[in-house]
Amino acid sequence: MKKNHCFVAIMLIVMVLCSCSGGDYQKVIPAEATLVVRADLKSLAAKSDFQHSKTMDFLNEALMAVTEGQGSEKMKEYMENPMKIGLDFSVPSYFFMVGDETMGVTMKVLDEDDVENFLLLLQQQGIATKPVEKDGLMCGTLLGDVHYAYDASSLLFLSSSKGKGMVSRLLNELMNLEERDCFINTPAYSRMSVETGDVVFTAAMPLSFDTNTFDMMASLTFENGRALCKTKMWGRTDKAQALIDEANANFSNINGKYVESVSNDLFFWVVANVKGGWLLDKMKKDKSAKEFLFLLERAVDVEQMLRAVDGDVAIELQMNAANVMSSPEFIVYAELKNSDFLADVDYWKESMKAYGISMQDEGENQYLLAGEGEKYRFGVQDKNLYVASERASSIVADENPLTAYTENIKNSKLFVYVNMDKMNHKDFVKDFNWLQGIEEFNPFEVAIIRMPSWGEMNLVIEMKNKEENFLKQIL
Repeated sequence: MKKNHCFVAIMLIVMVLCSCSGGDYQKVIPAEATLVVRADLKSLAAKSDFQHSKTMDFLNEALMAVTEGQGSEKMKEYMENPMKIGLDFSVPSYFFMVGDETMGVTMKVLDEDDVENFLLLLQQQGIATKPVEKDGLMCGTLLGDVHYAYDASSLLFLSSSKGKGMVSRLLNELMNLEERDCFINTPAYSRMSVETGDVVFTAAMPLSFDTNTFDMMASLTFENGRALCKTKMWGRTDKAQALIDEANANFSNINGKYVESVSNDLFFWVVANVKGGWLLDKMKKDKSAKEFLFLLERAVDVEQMLRAVDGDVAIELQMNAANVMSSPEFIVYAELKNSDFLADVDYWKESMKAYGISMQDEGENQYLLAGEGEKYRFGVQDKNLYVASERASSIVADENPLTAYTENIKNSKLFVYVNMDKMNHKDFVKDFNWLQGIEEFNPFEVAIIRMPSWGEMNLVIEMKNKEENFLKQIL
């Protein structure tokens, strides 16, 4: 436990108070890095008021728990003035991964003697080994598992599941990379260099269902009252890029037709403008989706229904404050180019009986489906298809929370709204296993995901308190 606290403390010390610029220390990151993260920790520390945060209190306690004697006083000095470590805190820190077994952190050295003194202090506390010269580098380990090497320009920490000998050789290789083999000479670095944000990262993202690989770039910025994450994707091959281009060609900008239809119990809402025929053809190429369609087809002509969809498709999940322990109710709306599939309704009624489902008329083109204790409403009105759980509310909200986002909705190809305030209810958190361990969502109000285009996504998390920085409210 002592070593774990120490590792957290050390890494926070050496990485705190950084901001963005360039430097030779970036050259230790190899071109084949699968993930690279640039963090402006100076900005993060300022925005969170880190020196007066609970996290800082924890860090001080951790340091006191792992240092003894004069080492405690010296460590306090480093905490108060990190520049004494001998590292340049006017440039960013970088975290990177090579494959899925090796991770590193690189920082710029200002004064080798100060770095050595810091490491010697850690050695006195049994945390690090003494720096030893090897092939022109000063090398050692932290806690026996994290290897380090430094010279006049770079300090590199490296951890890997490979053997110690392999890690030692990899350290030397990275510290002596030829410029042509460095990350700074890749298209990903060029894209990364123009991105702004408190945290920026780039990664190669292979798709599990395809051999295509995509490069992803993301930036995370913390502002007063909200956090904003922007991501972009590019295909590494023409075939991969064609997948993004095809999606953009078949998903139009959202019309916003169902924005005014949401209820007071709105918890989750997602909408996209879809060509049903294209989507159906894509589903048929996926084995699981094809099997699901086959099961439905035994009772309903789903293909004919999906091919009639052309326009906005919106899904609303509802959570009633008086009954948060029950499963959310839902309503699905879809714009249709025609309702010709309803000509087969009489056949559906007969075929459903074989599967224990009854389909009852509730008005012109309105039906109630009942089976195995569940009931659903289904119908078509003015070329609008709807499917809803029996108890879903169709009463329009008194104060529509989506109105504030109407412009963003209409300028998106996919839009998601989540009322996080409803997740603060203790019974709700208790009932959903994936929320176990989360004590409260009280500071959070709304989460928004929007895709201006396929290959580009923005995530915004909004706080109830709009005056304080997002980080200051959670640290």
